[in-house]
Amino acid sequence: MMSSVTSAARASYSSHGRPPDPTSAAVRPAQEPSTEGRPPARGGPDDGTLREQAPGSSAPGARPEPTAQEKRQTRDLARRDAEVRAHEQAHAAAGGAHAGHPSYQFEVGPDGRRYAVGGEVSIDTSPVSGDPEATIQKMQQVRRAALAPAQPSAQDRRVAARAGASIAEAQRELLEQEREGSSEGAQGVGREGGARAAASYRDASGLLEAAPRAQLDITSCSSCGGSHSAA
Repeated sequence: MMSSVTSAARASYSSHGRPPDPTSAAVRPAQEPSTEGRPPARGGPDDGTLREQAPGSSAPGARPEPTAQEKRQTRDLARRDAEVRAHEQAHAAAGGAHAGHPSYQFEVGPDGRRYAVGGEVSIDTSPVSGDPEATIQKMQQVRRAALAPAQPSAQDRRVAARAGASIAEAQRELLEQEREGSSEGAQGVGREGGARAAASYRDASGLLEAAPRAQLDITSCSSCGGSHSAA
């Protein structure tokens, strides 16, 4: 079907004997209706937030909905993370100055987060040189730190066993020191007692030497018929 614009142009040309003016209203192309003041159409490529998402669809760049297996793995990692951190922090708190800060090994979960799956705390287990009593006190704290978690690992128990062996060795050294001190004390008492005994012997010897002389003096004076005592 021809448009009315074409028919109007033909009539104008026939009646006036000249081509119609292209600028006249009869041949002017129909213009697009103005959209000024009207709301933008929904669903267009540039309408921003006016676009509606179909149910179950995800926005561009968004993380897809995790599967049941991924959710279970995330829960397991979160539980392991809590256990590891509590374990290592128990070591550090009980070890005090002899323990370092916890360090962790991490694993990235399905949700993109890092979870601690392993850890360690360094503990000084060296004895105190020349001081067995201080060594005993230190190793007792080391053993408490090794066994501080609710569920000590095999490595924790090995550290506790080494600390116990160091305690036993330090106790033997302490007993040796006490024995040596007792022996030296007994020797000192013996020397002092010997000196006192020698002095007593000398005093007794002097008395024995003086007694015969007094007797001899009395004997020598008996010729005169008198009785004299020695001074």
